[in-house]
Amino acid sequence: MSDELLHKAEAYVFELLGYDGQQSLAIVCRDSCSEVSRLLALWVQEALPGADTHIAKGEVGEDRFHDLLIVTHGQTFYVLDPTVWQFFADRQSILVGTATTIQGALELVAKTYGGTWKISEHVTEYTPDEIQEFKTIVAQNAATA
Repeated sequence: MSDELLHKAEAYVFELLGYDGQQSLAIVCRDSCSEVSRLLALWVQEALPGADTHIAKGEVGEDRFHDLLIVTHGQTFYVLDPTVWQFFADRQSILVGTATTIQGALELVAKTYGGTWKISEHVTEYTPDEIQEFKTIVAQNAATA
């Protein structure tokens, strides 16, 4: 995954969140990790032919859960967290890191965020209604930020 594609992915996330640089990203992306991760998975599949996408779900505290995206392209597993600012307010990138196996990616996530992580979904496609529902939830959450 090139730096250019990563920057485009981040721009897509900012667009989804309605982020204009004025608000705190930690607040704007609150409670939208599932939906933004799934929408980004679809975007990546279109922008990076041959990419495979999985949602990783983690329990990172008592009653606190988080979803992020693992993208497989070639022999590399890219861990992308499109709402990373919920945990790391000063992060400059949604790229958490890379690994050479899916297990290595999950270990990287556990080391970075703590908690217990597993693959919860292999993203293939969603219906237009599901996609619209994801976008609606993200917009509602961002509007109440």
